[in-house]
Amino acid sequence: MPLPNFVPFGKIRNYFNAEKELIKHFGPRAEEVYFEMYSDSVNFNAGLTGIGAFDTFSQSRMQKVTDFGKLKLPNGSTLDEKLNAATPEVTAVKTQLEDALKADQNLSNAIKAFNSRAKALNAIVTDNLPQNLAKNNAQSDSFNPEAVGSELHKLQSEGTKAIKAQHQLELNRLDALFKDNAFVNNLKTSLGVTDVDLPTVQKDMTDALKKRQGEDLDKFEKAVKGDIDKLYKASQDEYFRISFLADLYRNKQNKAAIDALAEKNRKTQENTAIHVGIDANKGLATFKNVRVEDLKGFLSYTGRQINIEEQKGKDNKSETVLTMTLPKWGLNYYYGSEDKVLGDMTTIAAAVRACGHDSIIMDVNYKSYQTNSKGEPDNKHVMDLARKAYEGALKAGFPPDKITINVNGEAKKAEDLFAEYPNRLKLMQDKAETDNQRREEYVKRASSPEATRDFKDRINKISEAQERQEAQQQQQQQQLPPIAAP
Repeated sequence: MPLPNFVPFGKIRNYFNAEKELIKHFGPRAEEVYFEMYSDSVNFNAGLTGIGAFDTFSQSRMQKVTDFGKLKLPNGSTLDEKLNAATPEVTAVKTQLEDALKADQNLSNAIKAFNSRAKALNAIVTDNLPQNLAKNNAQSDSFNPEAVGSELHKLQSEGTKAIKAQHQLELNRLDALFKDNAFVNNLKTSLGVTDVDLPTVQKDMTDALKKRQGEDLDKFEKAVKGDIDKLYKASQDEYFRISFLADLYRNKQNKAAIDALAEKNRKTQENTAIHVGIDANKGLATFKNVRVEDLKGFLSYTGRQINIEEQKGKDNKSETVLTMTLPKWGLNYYYGSEDKVLGDMTTIAAAVRACGHDSIIMDVNYKSYQTNSKGEPDNKHVMDLARKAYEGALKAGFPPDKITINVNGEAKKAEDLFAEYPNRLKLMQDKAETDNQRREEYVKRASSPEATRDFKDRINKISEAQERQEAQQQQQQQQLPPIAAP
């Protein structure tokens, strides 16, 4: 339905009414209220992949002479060739070098502590606790992403410190070997080098060790940082998913669909929402295993039906597609006291964000039966819809550079959509930037000192329980009778 000329886009008459209604459903303030209300619905099933980072480091670090690689010697041969001979001198050199590379007890202790706490963290974020703690409802409260992220930062820092200490110890030991007459004599004999060559050999071996150490440390830090980044991304996705579902839940029809899906998932999934309960101090777990895309459809707050389906897109990849049909006619819908078009555009964009997508493509199609002075189809109405689609995507939390608006199949830049309203565009984008900054700060918010202490205590208890459980399992395996040969 085309807009009459006397109702320009963004007219103040409807704008403030629309804003008043929209902030009840969307935007940081409403989202935070919803998220707090249902905070125990947080899911992070992917878990932490970096929990084995220290073990990986321990197994792949330089430990043998062959790890020095094919170092070129001054006489033209290589280190690995010369140290492959079976002579007493070579054996002595290899033994002393490998002793210099041995892990210190401090490193072993650091690995054990890291693994223990990392496994406890993973149990918290995946809601996969030791049986005795699960039965005691030890994780009835949802994890705070900031608290987990902070603990991961601490683990990374302590792990890095231990690795650097081990690396320095190895360098000191190697340096000491070149001051040991017995080692130097055996090395010269084994490699066929002279006193003049020794400084070059020492430098090349030291450089090779430093290079490998740097690579190993980088891999460790990246593995843990990857978990931190993944945790933050997942926390953002959960924030949008839960707050969106909470808003849908206010509608009777949507509530029935969500409850039915949650019940279906509860019956078919193991270890699902074990700790669901009502507690005035904690959020509900109503949406623990509910994905927006599994709803297949829902009603917007204006009453429009929005459908969701998975389709094969480019490169045969699965794409989440949401569709909504606007009424062709409807004075109240298009010209009422509330901007229902903007409300529905925001709803559909928020649904896409709640599905875990960081970018959005909105196709706005409308064939006008009216023509302009040139006899071409009048595009005023479809451009107005496109502007509202863009604004809705901003309100839903998408950054400007992640929004694509296609008008009747043609991509339109924001500057083109708002060519006649540049000030309006700037105001919208500035507001979106402020809102997204608030969302980011909320997701990364710091825990209170009391909550931090409680969280650390929780990690300790889980870690101790896991160690007891593993010890019991090992004991049971040792007590099993040997399997008789067939």
